[in-house]
Amino acid sequence: MAEKRLVALFDILGFRNMIRTQTVDQIAEAYKSTIKNLSVFGIAKRDATQPTMFPDHAEGVPYCSMYIFSDTIILISHSELIADQIKLIVFAWRFQQFLIVNELPVRGGISYGEMVLDPKIGIVLGTALVDAYELEQQQNWIGACFDETIMGNGLDAAIRENPFLGDLFPYYEVPFKDGTTKLRRIVNWRFGLMSKHGIRNFFHEPEADDVSVKMKIENTLAYCKVIRSRGWRFADDGTNLPTELKLFFVGDSEPPWPSGDEY
Repeated sequence: MAEKRLVALFDILGFRNMIRTQTVDQIAEAYKSTIKNLSVFGIAKRDATQPTMFPDHAEGVPYCSMYIFSDTIILISHSELIADQIKLIVFAWRFQQFLIVNELPVRGGISYGEMVLDPKIGIVLGTALVDAYELEQQQNWIGACFDETIMGNGLDAAIRENPFLGDLFPYYEVPFKDGTTKLRRIVNWRFGLMSKHGIRNFFHEPEADDVSVKMKIENTLAYCKVIRSRGWRFADDGTNLPTELKLFFVGDSEPPWPSGDEY
């Protein structure tokens, strides 16, 4: 029977080129490393001395369901409850950070709607999955955004009311492949990410004649500049951040150090 769920669909960009230039074992190892780190984030034991966004989250239970099919990763909320939807989007935020830092650029769409799930026989289908896929395909950057379905299910209101979620999922003019931009809530993967060698370092230089990839990277770096200019990189008071939102440092020496570039 169909049930309402929030669905986030991510696509690894440039996967066909990866398959041609790397072995399957190398790609699988990158996936394993990322998933292993994320699993620790999603189901780690609680530190009673640290604030948490989800004090009632059961130990050992993932924040959401995850399915990986080649270059496509699907995240599905455990239920239609707002609490479960927020767990999914917080996981999706950190998930996107981990992939980008591991030089796996991703684009994603998030939608809410009917889903039929039967993991025992491998059935995953529904309108939310189709809508998330179509939204992902339309965008022209390395990023992810929500569609309008979150306006009617209470998630948008919950984001507005939470002191941390507004910076994680702000409104931004998302670039689309048809040349337009549309104001959408986004997954702000730039939030809380500090890279000693800069953000640009995560994106490989495209071939000289690869205009499409160049445009995606340019649009992504433009987003990063806007995030910095608007102060959406960090919460106003980092000392009170929940453990799920702690800063993510990437570098070859112990922080602190200044950000490696203008992005």
